[in-house]
Amino acid sequence: LSVSLGGVLDNQGGALVSEGSLTARAARLDNRGGTFSSAGALALTSQAALDNQGGRLLSDAGVTLKGASLDNSRSGVISAKG
Repeated sequence: LSVSLGGVLDNQGGALVSEGSLTARAARLDNRGGTFSSAGALALTSQAALDNQGGRLLSDAGVTLKGASLDNSRSGVISAKG
């Protein structure tokens, strides 16, 4: 699954799930209370902030995060098995 946006990717309280790899690129990524989950590699790229407050970034493989900043407060979870 691949998502690419020129603006904000708003996944507040939502879920993006892939049985394979998951790649998301956006100007800003908002995952407050949301979930990104992949059986394969998870790669998230944000030109600005990557907001994962209370969110979950999960992968059965590896996780790659790129952004100007990362907010993983409010019990945010980043987990990879690979």
